[in-house]
Amino acid sequence: MNALACADIVLIPVQAAYLPVKGLQQLIKTIVRIKRQLNTNLQIEGILLTMVDYRTNFTKDISSSVHEAYADNIMIFQSEIPVSIRAVEITGQTHE
Repeated sequence: MNALACADIVLIPVQAAYLPVKGLQQLIKTIVRIKRQLNTNLQIEGILLTMVDYRTNFTKDISSSVHEAYADNIMIFQSEIPVSIRAVEITGQTHE
């Protein structure tokens, strides 16, 4: 909340999964409240989908839902951050 009270612009990264997208609504409500009460300069730059894997229907559904729900009021970046299986594999390896 303190960071939002001091910021001019906020970029919202959202993992392409059910729970993060559900939390997006609450975050946007919080941003609107902070803008109204504490920081009238605060603007939402846009929503950036992360961990996107279009090989799954689930990701396609999530992306579609985000666009339907927010595209009229908030920019949704065309660029998306894809899921990286290699990054997941590396974090699971033990280092000697």
